[in-house]
Amino acid sequence: YSGRSRIYLVGIDSRRHPGSGLQDPVLLDDERRGINAAVSPRELGMRAGRPAENALALRSCIARVRGQITVSYACWDLLEAREQFPASSCLAIFRLVTGNPNADYREMDRRLPAAAGFLTETSRALDETEWWLSRVQVPPLAGGGGARAVRAAYSWLENGFSAERARESDAFTVWDGWIRDAEGLDPRRSDDPTSCSRIQELARCPYSYFLKRVLRLKPPEDVRSDPTVWLTPMERGLLLHEVFRRFYADPAGAVDRPQFDRDWNRIESIARDEIEKWKQKVPPRSDASFAALADDVFASCRIFLLGEETHCRDVAPRWFEVGFGPSREATEPPGDSQAVRIPLGRGEGFWLSGRIDRVDEETPDSYQVWDYKTGSSWDTADPDRGRGGRRIQDALYAQALEILIARAGRRGRVVKSGYFYTGRRGEGERFAAPLDAAATRETLNALFDLLRAGAFPHTPTAEDCTICELGKVCGGAELAGARARIKLENVAGNPVLEPYRKLNP
Repeated sequence: YSGRSRIYLVGIDSRRHPGSGLQDPVLLDDERRGINAAVSPRELGMRAGRPAENALALRSCIARVRGQITVSYACWDLLEAREQFPASSCLAIFRLVTGNPNADYREMDRRLPAAAGFLTETSRALDETEWWLSRVQVPPLAGGGGARAVRAAYSWLENGFSAERARESDAFTVWDGWIRDAEGLDPRRSDDPTSCSRIQELARCPYSYFLKRVLRLKPPEDVRSDPTVWLTPMERGLLLHEVFRRFYADPAGAVDRPQFDRDWNRIESIARDEIEKWKQKVPPRSDASFAALADDVFASCRIFLLGEETHCRDVAPRWFEVGFGPSREATEPPGDSQAVRIPLGRGEGFWLSGRIDRVDEETPDSYQVWDYKTGSSWDTADPDRGRGGRRIQDALYAQALEILIARAGRRGRVVKSGYFYTGRRGEGERFAAPLDAAATRETLNALFDLLRAGAFPHTPTAEDCTICELGKVCGGAELAGARARIKLENVAGNPVLEPYRKLNP
């Protein structure tokens, strides 16, 4: 129709032409035929016959053209990074041009010139971008020289290239989380209290600790929220902690030996009151989310009370939410606004702050420490003491309580310290590992030796990354973990990682 002497047909590849011929799933071709019989001559097109129609239309178009025709197809899919193939119409045209009706795709591929790409000749560049691309294959930019020239011009790219090269090596470097002059980060050298959660973060993945606690990076806040979820896990935990505290301590001594049949109405009423307080503070987005959380809270209360009925036959609940440290709201003694100093041997120690959920009295001079958990018990059920410091809160809180009791002028020791799982996933299980002060000191000294050396290697264990939100920074558990294993195995080359090897043999 144009009357031009040179015509270009672009995109004649097998994915585009002549089409798939898939039927419309809403209106099949058989149904279209029935409709066409009623609406003729304004008929609906048949989907199955469309490829044949497209092929006929292309042949008709070519038959009308006078002059030179160039047919092309894209042999590479840029989005999916895979090879593409010519349409059958290309082969038919090739047979006509060569006069060989038996030619196949292999012969056509052999006879066609090399595929044209983005790297044009310098003299044919249409803009600055094409000019730069044309220089990639020309010395001195060829053979990687272009990348070197770009990195030389932009120092931050050179830094990134050097960082990646260092991370891929077996040497532990500053690009892997090693900083000099880090003695001030060692809690044994500081008067600033630390917490169990920070210590466990360090044990789980020193590199994640480095990003969050040293560099103070924060992941972007997710503004999206699930309308079926009301409170966050932390908010739900705070709600349940207050329910359990009030059940025993509001007023003080209200319940000593709980019985489910007798005390269910009491704990249910407290739970409803706390739920209503949170409802006023954080309005739920839907009735369904409110009902789901309320049901979960009542289930946790049932699990809690049934477990307490058995547990409290041998102990008496005494103190709740025992805070210690300047950032904690301390209760009556043994709670204290001052942090406690945990001894580590050789005259060293560190200051610890925290909050003990629950203290039970076994005898007048022996106590049990319990921490409420609302999740699953899979992590704490590991028989190894502390798992390299990943679970050390129970041991530290046991020592902290003995110091607080002595500070309050009392006598007593902790005979058991552990976790009470009150949620549906925990099913009321209690877990308490044997207390071993020497093992705890050894673990803490190894962790603090890492801090003093400024060494923050990535964890080699993938499960340590399940609750980390900074995977985009380190490259993810698989990549960063594999690199960490290589560096840890280089014992002679990376002596600074020896404390971490002790924790992860």
